[in-house]
Amino acid sequence: MLNLVGPLRPSRLVACALLCSSAAVCAPHALAAGRPLASVFRINPNDPESSVPTAADSMKAPLEMGYFLIDVTEMGDAALARRDYAAAVKFFRAMAKAVPDRSVAYAKQCAAYEGLGEHANAVEACRTALGLGGVTPVDYAHFVTVALAGQGKLKQREIEDIDAIVAHLQQEAKGDKDILTMASQLQCELGARLNDGKRLETCTRALSTLTPNAPENFVFRWALAMQRGDQTEAERIIAQAKAAKVAEVVLTRMTSGMQVVQAGQRAQRMAALKAQLYAFANPRNATIVAALVLAALGWFVSRRRARPTA
Repeated sequence: MLNLVGPLRPSRLVACALLCSSAAVCAPHALAAGRPLASVFRINPNDPESSVPTAADSMKAPLEMGYFLIDVTEMGDAALARRDYAAAVKFFRAMAKAVPDRSVAYAKQCAAYEGLGEHANAVEACRTALGLGGVTPVDYAHFVTVALAGQGKLKQREIEDIDAIVAHLQQEAKGDKDILTMASQLQCELGARLNDGKRLETCTRALSTLTPNAPENFVFRWALAMQRGDQTEAERIIAQAKAAKVAEVVLTRMTSGMQVVQAGQRAQRMAALKAQLYAFANPRNATIVAALVLAALGWFVSRRRARPTA
């Protein structure tokens, strides 16, 4: 079961606010000028983890340790920005080694692993972040996004984790509308992925109260209608979304979804008809085919005879 911590913070804390030991450490950084802040604890870019100071050394030079943390964080962020995800993972692993009790390093690792396409590592890094200090609602949402992005059937552990996150956000929201909305949206995302009408019904009811005209609300209500096979209701929701001036891309997504479903239904009907025709074409079914043809002809003739003349 996911180890969740609280209370929630309204926004992600930057590394210097989380980690530095002095206000001086949060002064403007020199990395932008091509040189790091740290002069004692220098970082090996090829193996940042080997550069992490020991606890004893960091206690002897806390200001330099603060500089080290800023340097390694910004190096990792720069690697992310240039999409060098493998390098970013190395820097953020070093950051986690230096401050293993804070969520930020693992949240950043999650993003880097996501860029590499290493889904399992991304999920695990995001999951680890949620049990550490400094976690934010954004971290919870990121975990859900990454977990749901996996291919194939969703693992039971991930389903339970997302359910736990929804419950945790609802409990910690303390009436905060934004966090309650996030919780309901995450529940809806899980419901849509699982094609689970019960979850979709619960979350759309909440969203209809919290954010009735939000694009996500229309999308999830539409998904619930489609899950129920109620295309009339789905069309009505699209019309409501248009009236609410929802972005065209959202309307197109829902309309295209309906067209795909309708095309699939037609394809299924045609496949069933072809299967029946194939079965009837089997010589062993010749008697059945003849009987059906004769019955159809008899019905047609009787209808012709019964039709009143002009």
